[in-house]
Amino acid sequence: GEPDSVLLDLGRLQHDVAQVSFLVARGREALIPDLMKHAAALEQLHHAFWRLALGSRDRSEVVEALRNADGTYLRALFVPEGGGVHIEPLPQKACSVFGSELALNGIASYNLGLLKPSETHQLADLLRESTIWYISRRIGAAVEAQLIDGLHASVFLDLANAAAALLPEDMASVSAVSDVRARSYRTGSNTIRSLGPECFDARVAMLYVLAVNGATVHMYPDRPAAAALGADGG
Repeated sequence: GEPDSVLLDLGRLQHDVAQVSFLVARGREALIPDLMKHAAALEQLHHAFWRLALGSRDRSEVVEALRNADGTYLRALFVPEGGGVHIEPLPQKACSVFGSELALNGIASYNLGLLKPSETHQLADLLRESTIWYISRRIGAAVEAQLIDGLHASVFLDLANAAAALLPEDMASVSAVSDVRARSYRTGSNTIRSLGPECFDARVAMLYVLAVNGATVHMYPDRPAAAALGADGG
């Protein structure tokens, strides 16, 4: 019953409160039963844990708030399928340029064009609505979701297929997706956008960075363990 035996941190609680607020603002009450109760439970938990972090001795307040959020905190309240998000194939010329750079240097980056700004916004909104961010990195500076958590919307496979088209001919056989992971970074965070150690054994690792004006893809074939240490997502 002690709160320090539960994985709580202010960063991830702030993320969860903001995400549920986003769902409320998007008018998802009809799709998520008791959405307003979930929002209130997370607000209560965040407030109680904040008071504890500031030095409050009332640990029972956190225990009670966590009990009230039992059906809310770290629960998949909403996992949209993203049926309205579509990824257009890249022009052949772009694929050829990317493939040549990849073959020559072993690492290649493609800026913009992979996703149109409108597609980037749609994909970002899909991730913001998906309540599957169970992993907290660096005390909530980033939260993470994995394929097994619910990142199974077809758009993510479409994105993988679009990236696979960038591979040079001698790597065309690398088409199976082993895992999909997404990270959401707190605004103003100095956390480095890079590949995690889970990618080190991959034949090809791809890092996508979503930005206002589109997306950047970084691809690391054969040696992602070395490349990951210097990956810069901006």
